[in-house]
Formats: sequence, C-alpha cells, structure tokens
Amino acid sequence: MENNFYQEIGKRIQKVRKEHRVSQRELASKIGKKSATYINLIESGKRKISIFGLTKIANALEVPINTFIHKNYLELNSSELLELALISDRQISTSQRKMIMEFIEFIKTRK
Repeated sequence: MENNFYQEIGKRIQKVRKEHRVSQRELASKIGKKSATYINLIESGKRKISIFGLTKIANALEVPINTFIHKNYLELNSSELLELALISDRQISTSQRKMIMEFIEFIKTRK
C-alpha cells in the first residue's frame, strides 16, 4: 500500500501543478525549497511526503489537500488511516510502525 499511496499522490500533485501552469522550480520556491529536485522526487513517488508537506503544496497551488488523496484512501478504516499517518512520519521505522499497530490492535481487544 505504501508505495502505491505515494506514487498516486505524486501523480496528482503533478497533474494539479501542470493544470496551474506552475513549474517544479516555481512550486519548490513557493514551499521554501531551493531545488526542483524535491518536487520531482515527490511527483515520481520516490520520496515520501508528510501531511505537513502535502499541506504546503496544497496551499501553494491553492487547492484543498484532499485533491491529492485518492477517494479510495478517504474510505479507509481508522486503523488503515492511522497506518498511513505513521508511514508519512519518516522518523518512525517500519518495525516501530508495526509495533504501534500491533499495540493498538491489542488495546482494542481489551475493552
């Protein structure tokens, strides 16, 4: 799910950016980045983007943030949404994410 998620977001960012006739360099500048490489990596799905970064891009392009999120992702259950949020935090490793999700499932069963 993780790779497809970021690739889909990247494609949507690229589509909106082109519709607004904004270059990668211009968008990078609008969000405080010095190089278009950052935008290129996000659009190609090679770099993960946080919710904070996605918000900055949405604001720069003057569109709602949900423009970049596929409707299938909007229909995810709370556990899936939490996992996606954890994925977007680059300070949390895959093993830490798995432990957090397992702990949450454990807590849910303890009602």
